[in-house]
Amino acid sequence: MEPVKTEAYFFNPGLSPDELEDWLGQQQHAIKCYNSLIREKAELEERLSSVNAAIKDLSRTVDSGRQSYPWYPIPRP
Repeated sequence: MEPVKTEAYFFNPGLSPDELEDWLGQQQHAIKCYNSLIREKAELEERLSSVNAAIKDLSRTVDSGRQSYPWYPIPRP
């Protein structure tokens, strides 16, 4: 029969159990922030690709790279 391990599963030099718990809480918060930023980056990249597609579609309708706007003269009173 193997002896039961009573040691921590990872090395924590000089940290008390309370300090270790605080440190783990900080790491958990940092990981949540990181994951949130990664998710937001993916959403922004998706939005950017849709904007680029819209620009590409509009640029096909414009001649020689210049935008043209419909112009209707305003009648004089």
